[in-house]
Amino acid sequence: MNRSLAARLKLIVFFIALVLFALPAYAQVVRFALVAGNNRGQDRKSTLRYAENDARRFAGLLTDLGDFSAENVELITAGRADEFTRALDRINQRIKQQVPSKYQRALLIVYFSGHADGLNLEFGSDRLAYARLRELVEESAAQIKVVFVDSCQSGGLTAVKGGRPGPSFDLVLTDNIEASGTVIVTSSSAGENSQESSELQGSFYTHYLLSGLRGAADHNHDLKVTLAEVYQYAYSKTVVETARTLSGTQHPTYDYKIAGRGQVVLTDLARGQAILDFGPHTRGRFLVVKKDTDEVVAEVTKPFGSWQQLALPAGSYLVAQRRDGRLFASQVTLSIKDRFSIDPLKMREHGSLVASVKSGGTSRSGFGLFLHYGMMSGALRNLAVVHQAVIGARIDLGPLTLFPAFGYGEANIEEDRLSYHMDMYTIQNYLTWRLEYSVLDLFVGLNLGLSYGTQHLPNEKNFSGTMFAYGLVAGMDLPLYKGLTLQLFWEVGSNVFKLDQEFSQYVALKGLIGLGYQF
Repeated sequence: MNRSLAARLKLIVFFIALVLFALPAYAQVVRFALVAGNNRGQDRKSTLRYAENDARRFAGLLTDLGDFSAENVELITAGRADEFTRALDRINQRIKQQVPSKYQRALLIVYFSGHADGLNLEFGSDRLAYARLRELVEESAAQIKVVFVDSCQSGGLTAVKGGRPGPSFDLVLTDNIEASGTVIVTSSSAGENSQESSELQGSFYTHYLLSGLRGAADHNHDLKVTLAEVYQYAYSKTVVETARTLSGTQHPTYDYKIAGRGQVVLTDLARGQAILDFGPHTRGRFLVVKKDTDEVVAEVTKPFGSWQQLALPAGSYLVAQRRDGRLFASQVTLSIKDRFSIDPLKMREHGSLVASVKSGGTSRSGFGLFLHYGMMSGALRNLAVVHQAVIGARIDLGPLTLFPAFGYGEANIEEDRLSYHMDMYTIQNYLTWRLEYSVLDLFVGLNLGLSYGTQHLPNEKNFSGTMFAYGLVAGMDLPLYKGLTLQLFWEVGSNVFKLDQEFSQYVALKGLIGLGYQF
């Protein structure tokens, strides 16, 4: 080859490279999203607490980390079905206008959080049939269409009747022009309920979807979260966490029809304003709470020796970790371009995680007060039911919880044609071991107490005496609002007292119900 020909070839290669470099805008993937949330369903259904806020959080994450421009993300909260369909029509028209004239290909994401009945999405009293939703999505000119539906019985959209045995999600997509098709991911199978969590302040599924997209699902640590990665993460976490709830296990499902191979990146962690690092020396479950809104924004669960990071907006956060029923937390302020590493040794104890985060995301002291009404039987032979009012305190000492209390009770007794009235004053303390199960605190332990009783006879004579009480106790504490909780306790034990110069005892059964407040 002579020098002249070699020079020409170099010039041709140079111009080809120059042209390819000048065409990235045309080769770009344009991204559109329609995001909707509605707390209300048909009149017969209870109002959801977090569906609309879940939609806002999902839309915000797409613009933060997903390379979605704000004008290409439509958010509808508390809207009607026709608003949703019109918005999807508008997006489809924009895709037709821009692809392929301006962009080579398009990605469309549709997200819905709210009620469903197994055949329709519910927008308040309006309904949108699953079949119509699929039709509108599949009509889109976008090469890749991804639908996320977080609602009860949403598996009907994917025709999955029961939970899959495991996250065998083998979907692989690509950003090349050959890949095209539709992916539908739902939060539950047909017939299953999708559950919300007071602790997480959102639905289980969307919480883990968002956490995964912020980096918890980045298994290969390439700073990019793909659809396959986030599905597998959200699936496994949703199954594990809902298995602990009273409503039972919830199984996310999927359906896809895709031609082409590769991977589609949903979020790029490098686009985040700040990074929160969980290095190899950390292990366990961490919740990240936004301080100004008391919102649980992400969660990381990791084994010792691994490395994980979350991409977060700049701001102040409380990073909380549960260790043996106790809450340890660090306050972190992130500025733009900050990278902060969590050090478990610098986390301070803040009391119970459930009491701290489930009721609003703020740290609580581990101290509370309660007021109960109770009924007790068996204090004395032939003694009628004793009605009690009990006031006391709750003191969390790690996984050990104490309930010192004072109670007053009274009963009317009929014994051998003798009628009399009895007053009982009680000092007691429950020594319990606390188990945190989802949003519940469960208690098992011992009761030790003293009671002083006074008998008022018709002839105006009074008799009094002291009883020692001991027994086994079980209870539960369910959050209602902020620090307010509903408390239930059951006890089986014995009352020991001196009768006619001899010690006697009777089996006693007690039940208590009331309200508590955790400071």
